[in-house]
Amino acid sequence: MPLPDWRALFLQIPHSTLLQSYDYAVAVRRVDYQIPVWAVIRISGAIAGLVQGFETRLLGRAVHTIAIDRGPLWLTGFGTDSQIATFWQAINGRYPGRIGRRRRFIPESGSGIELPGLARQTHVKPYQTSWVDLRGGVQEMRAGLRGNWRGHLSQAENVDGLNIHFDERGVMTDWLLRVYGEDRRQRAYRGTSLKLTRALIETFAKGDGMAIGWAEYHGEPVAGLLLLCHGQCATWQVGWVGGRGRDLQANYRLVWESLLYLKNRGITALDLGGVNDEDAKGIRDFKAGLHGDHIILCGQFA
Repeated sequence: MPLPDWRALFLQIPHSTLLQSYDYAVAVRRVDYQIPVWAVIRISGAIAGLVQGFETRLLGRAVHTIAIDRGPLWLTGFGTDSQIATFWQAINGRYPGRIGRRRRFIPESGSGIELPGLARQTHVKPYQTSWVDLRGGVQEMRAGLRGNWRGHLSQAENVDGLNIHFDERGVMTDWLLRVYGEDRRQRAYRGTSLKLTRALIETFAKGDGMAIGWAEYHGEPVAGLLLLCHGQCATWQVGWVGGRGRDLQANYRLVWESLLYLKNRGITALDLGGVNDEDAKGIRDFKAGLHGDHIILCGQFA
């Protein structure tokens, strides 16, 4: 299928995920040299969904890996439990488990679904995230925030000299990577590598799908985040706030204005980028204040 047709179908997905987007595949191939693979899912001749995976091949596929993360993505009206099970049966048939092959499948399906033929990786905790709906009115969105979150936001809005900016070209890339890298080292949490983060920024910026937001207090950046847009949706990929920013509640204002920024761009939902990192309870609690639709995926399979 030609890329414009693929993008047009992807745009129809109500909750598209970053890891299934074409631009994500371009960035990953550039950094990790994995080979992207794509497929259109058809049911009774009708296009029902899309899926993107990654392969590595050595010695003529004698050594082989296949990964499908947070897919497949279904068009409206498809994606029933039986259709999901049939899809994974087909994947199991195409890439059967064997010596020399490593499989990683993280279905974009809720907990409780059964996937015959695949082995659940019980040592891996199911991925969790939240989706923030951006389709309502601004007052409705604000009312949907938790009360204490709104209180912090109001405090930040009353701070003189605190301003919010958005960079769609990547001018702030080096600054964001520096503070993000320092934060990861100091707090020892897992996150996307700096190399891949840079590749994502540069790749998504080419398609006008990237924005670095930052809060500035009297000329000093005190909080920042990275937004990546894919189809109707966006993902909050990186977030940082310094000590001064926390004192000013700058992260609350930055995130709130990021929601409005995305809404004005026509984005309908924001994926908060994971909320189950137990090494970052403060981040999880902060995201919970946005009162999004919390989801727990069914887990990882091989």
